Amino acid sequence: MNVMNLNSNKLEMNEMQFQISFQNENVFDSEIVVCMLVYNNGSEVADAIYSVREQETSRKIAILIIDGGQGDDWHSHVLSFEGIAIVKISDYTIAQARNLSHQISSMVFPCAKWLCRLDADDVLDSQFSIETIAAKLEAEGSEINWAITGNSLSQSGSRINRVNRPEEGLFQTKTLISRLQRMVEGEPDAELPSCNLWIKPNFRAIYPDIGSAEDHWLVTHLLINQPEEGVILHDCLFANYSLSGNNSEVNRSNGSHQESRRKLCASAIFWSTEDYEANEEICIGWGSEGVVWLKNGRIRKRF
Repeated sequence: MNVMNLNSNKLEMNEMQFQISFQNENVFDSEIVVCMLVYNNGSEVADAIYSVREQETSRKIAILIIDGGQGDDWHSHVLSFEGIAIVKISDYTIAQARNLSHQISSMVFPCAKWLCRLDADDVLDSQFSIETIAAKLEAEGSEINWAITGNSLSQSGSRINRVNRPEEGLFQTKTLISRLQRMVEGEPDAELPSCNLWIKPNFRAIYPDIGSAEDHWLVTHLLINQPEEGVILHDCLFANYSLSGNNSEVNRSNGSHQESRRKLCASAIFWSTEDYEANEEICIGWGSEGVVWLKNGRIRKRF
């Protein structure tokens, strides 16, 4: 493995230096960068990578792995794959690691046109997922900076007869709030397909450092506050999402899964109408300096 040193910073605050490992420097000429977080995963990482390697497309695709785990058992399952760059990190939350993957991608992939995300325990929906989505985004023109698509679903390693699509009306506040309310009520079909977000390099799409559903928060923010820069690709499926993910199970068991969705729904109503209940904790923004909350007329920040 070759190693490159690069200076970055931790969420644009503290100057940091990272090492990026790769087999061939041609990986940095890629047009599409698939960002993948790995936290103590195993052989399933190879399945995720294989689904990218098997894409039917002439576009050059790279996988940027952000390795935040304590072990390296997964390394033995991916050594035979080229087109991978790996950055080892520590003491980063999931949201911080996702933001770091965007930041590093923008730094070291000068030819990249789009960044997308694939979780280490998921695979791409089909061999044509990336080509289909990339071609549609080309047709949309240069004004588009972000896009969401749908995904198929798996349970315990097997596909189920259900897909999760973003309805075209999500740009309408009424439709979006209705879906968020159903998410709070626990309706499986209401979950936003936020794992299928594509963004352009250098587009400022920051995940809030919230313990659960950070991807739903970002996508909801984009739908409400930056709709003119985005597109909903209703008919495209990107990932095959595993409903058995470890993080989701932990968040459900400790209550943060529903609590985050409840706060998101209340915050989305505030973003779009400026209405809120005084006793509700409303998120009024986030960035490199943390998440800003409003409750009972008082503002506080969480770092």
